[in-house]
Amino acid sequence: MRITNRYITEVSNELFEIYTAFNRKGEIVSADEIKNKFTGQPLIEITGKSLLEIFDEHNQEIENLVGRDYVKATVTKYKTIRSKVSAFIITKYKKPDILLEELDFTFISQFEKFLKIQEGIEHNTAMSYIKRLKRILSIAVNNKWIAHNPFLAFKCTTRKIARSHLSELELSVLTSKDFKIKRLEEVRDCFLFSCYTGYAFVDAQKLTPENVHQRNDNEYWIETNRTKTEIVANVPLLPQALAIIKK
Repeated sequence: MRITNRYITEVSNELFEIYTAFNRKGEIVSADEIKNKFTGQPLIEITGKSLLEIFDEHNQEIENLVGRDYVKATVTKYKTIRSKVSAFIITKYKKPDILLEELDFTFISQFEKFLKIQEGIEHNTAMSYIKRLKRILSIAVNNKWIAHNPFLAFKCTTRKIARSHLSELELSVLTSKDFKIKRLEEVRDCFLFSCYTGYAFVDAQKLTPENVHQRNDNEYWIETNRTKTEIVANVPLLPQALAIIKK
C-alpha cells in the first residue's frame, strides 16, 4: 500500500512539473499533451489563428476601403490599439503574439490595467481601445476561429468629463501667436478652423474648394456631409475661418 501511495505521489509530482514547464513557456497545454509528455509520445503541435494576425488582416481590409467605407483616421486608431496590444503581450507574456485559444477574461482585465498604469492612458480612452479589441474578437467568433468571445463579459464604461471652452481672449492669443515652426502654425490653423466652423478634424480634412459656395448675399458657406452621420451640413464661413482658408 505504501509503495502504491509513493508511486502515485511521484507520478503526481512529475505531471505537475510537466504542466509547470508548459506554463513557464506560455504555451497552451491540454491533458493529452501532458500525458504524451509523461509517456514519451511525440507532442502534437498546436496551430491556430493568433490575435495580432487577426488585427493585421482586419487593419489591411479597412485600409483598402479608405475613401469608401472608412476614413484614414479609423485605420490610424486600429493601428494604435494594435501596437498597444502588441506591447502588452510582450510585457505580460514575454512573446511576440498570442493564440486566440489562449485568451481569457484575465487578458482583457490586465490589459486595462496596462493601458492605465504603464501607458498612462485615461479611463475613457482606455475603454475606446478595449471596445475595438472586443470587435476584433467578435470577428474571430463570426469566422469560427474561436468558439466564444472571452472578452464578452467585460463591460466598457465611460466617465463624464467637464470640458471647458476657450474664451475670446484665449482664441485671440492663440491666433496672434507667432510660431517659428511651419508645422505648428498649420496645426494651430486647423484647430482654429474647427473652432470657427464646428467641424471635427476628420470632416475639415475632407474639405475641398468645391465645398465652398458663395450665395446671393455674397456670404460664403461650406456645404458638405458629416462623416459619421452623413447629414448635410451647411456652415457659414466667419471672416476668421475664411482668412485661414485664404492663407
